[in-house]
Amino acid sequence: MTVTFAHRLRGEQTREQKAALATAMYYMPYMTLNDFLTGFSHYNQVIREVAGSHHALLVGGEDTIPADDKHFTDYVHFTDAGSEAQARRVTTALISSSAFQALVLNTIAVKPASTSPH
Repeated sequence: MTVTFAHRLRGEQTREQKAALATAMYYMPYMTLNDFLTGFSHYNQVIREVAGSHHALLVGGEDTIPADDKHFTDYVHFTDAGSEAQARRVTTALISSSAFQALVLNTIAVKPASTSPH
């Protein structure tokens, strides 16, 4: 399974909303806001390509986590609410995956007999 990278910076945000993410600029002053958007986009594209070439379950929907103070402490780190949203992304993808369901059923079917300490 691979999971795309969720971040707070979005293309449709106003310049003021993007500027509020000053911590990114502090640690990487050589990058512009558009550089960050482009970099995040390429990063997620590579994740999608690797998942496809290895037939791995891809968890997309990186923009489904709202880009706000409730879900992010800065431009990449989740709050508790953001972590819960990320967990929902992953569990929804797993539950929806027929390959994952087959793996679970196969694991249950070959479960070894429990051993008693007596």
